[in-house]
Formats: sequence, C-alpha cells, structure tokens
Amino acid sequence: MKNKLLIPINFIFILVFGIIIFINYCKQQAEYKITTIQPNEYRINLQQTYPINNVQLKTLMKRQFSQAYYIFIGCPTNPYSRKLSPVIKQLSRQQTVYYFNTAKYSFNPELQKLICDKNHSKKGTYLIQIHHDKRYFIK
Repeated sequence: MKNKLLIPINFIFILVFGIIIFINYCKQQAEYKITTIQPNEYRINLQQTYPINNVQLKTLMKRQFSQAYYIFIGCPTNPYSRKLSPVIKQLSRQQTVYYFNTAKYSFNPELQKLICDKNHSKKGTYLIQIHHDKRYFIK
C-alpha cells in the first residue's frame, strides 16, 4: 500500500521538477535572443561609471551644468541593460556617466514621474543625456 502511494508522489515530484527546469531553460533562451552578456560582464562594463542613489538621481535630473553628462538606469538582471552595457563602457571612457542600479534602489513615485513621464520604457533601461536644463532620452 505504501509503495503504491509513493509512485504517484514521485511522479508528481519529477513532473514539477521537469517543468521548473523547462521554464528556466525557456527564460534563458529568451534572454539570449536579446543579449549574451552575463551579469559579471555587465558589472565589468560599468566599472568606470559613478554609482548613485535615489537622492543623487533626483539632484542630477534637476541640475543645470554647462558640460553634458549621462545617467544610465538599469540593473544586471535586465537583459536590455546588459545589452546596452558595452555602449556605456565606451561612453564612460569619454564622458561622465552616472549609474542608477534599479536592483539596489527603487523608484519612488516622484522619481518615476521625473524619469518616465512621456519617455516611459517598458524595458526598464534608460540612458539620459543632460545638458544645461535639457534632458535627452537615448533609446
């Protein structure tokens, strides 16, 4: 009797485990269609950027400087952020680039309005050039 009960339980366990593996495989394949850059390479690509927090992001979005600077908003788990990271690496060699890590800090409603107003990105990745009082969202 006990053995008859274990067979369906084992079958269900194997089935659930197989489904989890299949879902992870499909997710990984979908990310590879976007980029092959992994989180470690992403972090290396962003080494020359200046990490900022919520308060600093708000200040930088409102400041007016005569020299242009860039704000990159993304995170290592986002494939679109990873795809853009080699561009950020090149840009940070020539320009000042600030990096806001959305995995580390979250957008409060005020920041969301400041960043996302009409240029809302469903991908959660932004590159913004700020020059004087103008903001240019680079897609």
